[in-house]
Amino acid sequence: PHMNLKSEVESLCNEFKDIVEIMLVNSSRSVKIALLSDISTLCIFFGQEKTNNLLLPFVISCLNDRDWELKCVFFQNIVGVSTIAGSESVESFILPCVLPEIYDEQEYVVYQAINCLASLCDLDILRKRKYISICKNTVPLLFHPNSWIRFGVVAILSNISRRLSIADIHCFILPLIQPFLVRPIAEINRETLLESLLPPISHRSFEQALRADYSTLPDKDIFSLVTKDGKTTVELPDGGNKEIINEKFVNIGIQRNDLSERNEAYNIGFTLQIAELDIPAEDESKLFIMKDYIKSASQARKRRPYKSSTKKKSNTFFDEGDLLDIPIISIDPEYLEEMTERSSDKKKKSDKKNSKKSLPIPFNHPALSILPPPIPDLGELHSVSSSNFTKKSIGNRKYREGILVAHLHEHTGPVNTIAVSDDNLFFATASDDGTVKIWDSHRLEKSVTNSSRLTYTSKGGKINAIAMCENSHSIACGTSEGVIEVSRIEYMMKKEDSFDYTGISTVCKIKSEGSILDIDHYGNGMESLLVYATDKGYIHGYDLRSGKDTWVMKNKTKLGIINTFIIDDDKNWLVAGTNRGFLCCWDLRFRLSFSEWRSPDKSPIYKLENYNPMEGSRTFLAATGPSDFQIWDIENGLCQCSFQSMVDQTSSDMPTVVPGEVPGYIDYGIEDMEESNQGSGSSVRALYSIKESNHILSAGTDKIIRLWDMNTPSGSYIISGEPDHKASYEYNIFRENDVDYYNEYVSYKDSPMDIKRDPSLNPPSIHHRDTICSLNYLDSSSPMIISGSRDGVIKVWK
Repeated sequence: PHMNLKSEVESLCNEFKDIVEIMLVNSSRSVKIALLSDISTLCIFFGQEKTNNLLLPFVISCLNDRDWELKCVFFQNIVGVSTIAGSESVESFILPCVLPEIYDEQEYVVYQAINCLASLCDLDILRKRKYISICKNTVPLLFHPNSWIRFGVVAILSNISRRLSIADIHCFILPLIQPFLVRPIAEINRETLLESLLPPISHRSFEQALRADYSTLPDKDIFSLVTKDGKTTVELPDGGNKEIINEKFVNIGIQRNDLSERNEAYNIGFTLQIAELDIPAEDESKLFIMKDYIKSASQARKRRPYKSSTKKKSNTFFDEGDLLDIPIISIDPEYLEEMTERSSDKKKKSDKKNSKKSLPIPFNHPALSILPPPIPDLGELHSVSSSNFTKKSIGNRKYREGILVAHLHEHTGPVNTIAVSDDNLFFATASDDGTVKIWDSHRLEKSVTNSSRLTYTSKGGKINAIAMCENSHSIACGTSEGVIEVSRIEYMMKKEDSFDYTGISTVCKIKSEGSILDIDHYGNGMESLLVYATDKGYIHGYDLRSGKDTWVMKNKTKLGIINTFIIDDDKNWLVAGTNRGFLCCWDLRFRLSFSEWRSPDKSPIYKLENYNPMEGSRTFLAATGPSDFQIWDIENGLCQCSFQSMVDQTSSDMPTVVPGEVPGYIDYGIEDMEESNQGSGSSVRALYSIKESNHILSAGTDKIIRLWDMNTPSGSYIISGEPDHKASYEYNIFRENDVDYYNEYVSYKDSPMDIKRDPSLNPPSIHHRDTICSLNYLDSSSPMIISGSRDGVIKVWK
């Protein structure tokens, strides 16, 4: 049996070997990146011999492409290959490929190469002379203007010092790093190095030095020095001479006895080249110490420049002081140790059975204490091929009443928010019962089930608001206890369009100063920002990457408690609506409040929704006032459109849409208590704008879901609502005082006493029986509308 198993494993390896060879023939960049991203696992499967014979040549050949992204993927994954390939392959093939890349013109490539060398030095698979060679090549980068690169070199020196004896450190390493230190050090570790390093050169001086031409620097003595009357004259090969004051050589670290050595001509030539540049004196001496690196890096730029198509990225991945989203990728030491043991066929220790074979973790160097960590893993979206279905607009159909697809009734409290993932894979519902339910969108059309797939339960309080983290499968939940929890939805794909939801993983928890009233999320590359409002009047911008508030804005207390807010698609402005009916506009770029006005009848703002029918428009929907809802222009604070339902055709009165005044410095809210100023308020509690078709969905206390057609107002209709057989509905639009009024007119065919129906003959109602609190839109093969009501019922319509 043992021989059969061994032969079967060998046969399986050969089959995979044939598949991989076919893939390696494809020179596509995406194929190379895909293979490199998980090359360590493939190396473990193939073993040392096949790794060295098959995979290693392919991996090394990836560096032939002048593609900085491909190089970075190479450096991030080559450490895992090294543990399988063995020390001989590392020293003979991998290390000679990595070291030249520290001269690359892309600083991000240099950083990744340095990080790779630091990891290799930590594996203890190299010989002493290789450690010393790495030191000699990387030590000049201690003066590099890029902080990440300097910290990487410090990590290399720290790792090497743990591998060498004290005698070797004092003989080989300390003399190399002494010119870069403010004071001598007794031992090499990260703390002492970071405290003792001289300041780096400026980025401007570094770039100027790299752009200089060093091709004429001599390799042998062709200069001669003549000292006369206290002045040193350099006689050039063309018979001319150049006078240099002795102080100039002293300032940049050249002594007279240095010039008598066999590298005299090279030092003089480099000195003359730097002297012609506009570089501060303090940087000249540091550039002279880096002269070998500067010359090699300059020649590398001219010898193999990047293609124009790949040089869209700047050669610096951040300027000093800036913090970008830079993935710091290394390998878990326990994982590497296990791979090393496998490659050498050693017996595993008993405690290794429970050791984690986890994903790579961030490299632990001092930069992590200064710079923010990478954005947390929020879960990747599931891509759906557009060929799988043809989209249909929900407004372009023959029937006028919605078809009930699903009736979901697991919640025991009001449904406050419905959030749909960006890939429409699932949707989440939050309720006053303290739970968030995850529902599978695909199970609404195929293999239909009315049960939730996952449930998150808060440890206390109601869940007032949830938001999907942008371009991810994570949900941010805000509770009445002031706690926000960001959770990632875990799932596995069983087959096409079939998913198995395995659990909910907590990404982070945030404690705020008050109850969370509304929440949203967006990312801008630099930050992954969670925006939330509390009942204390604060609006926070919390960065999930750094784990702290990026900004906090305070709404005026006299304007009321924030009920809801929206952020525009360009992330330039934010509008908050309060329970006193105020709309407060903030500029997110400068964190300044630039406009405030009040709803016409001073009624609360129940819901806000972005509405941008055309590019460049700055409008939004607000459920407030004497009408159902309005469209407001953020630039001038004026109402553009007003929507009103159940209007009597015999009535000619139109609701006022003139904004109310903002109270003065002293405001006790007495006018809010006057009956004439209380207003009836809007019946709308939920709004949703369907951008592609320019349709607006509204619902509220009347338990009716309406679709308003902005292109053809007469095409508006009721999707869901208890039917009134005596009523007839018509939709119209007219313009008055620069405001468009969209009205739903109702007329009765007969008086209520004329029609008598036996209630027992009526079928059970499929419509909501309580106030509709939330709406959302599922953009699938057959577009569907999701509605949630105060009695905890969720209904799906199409």
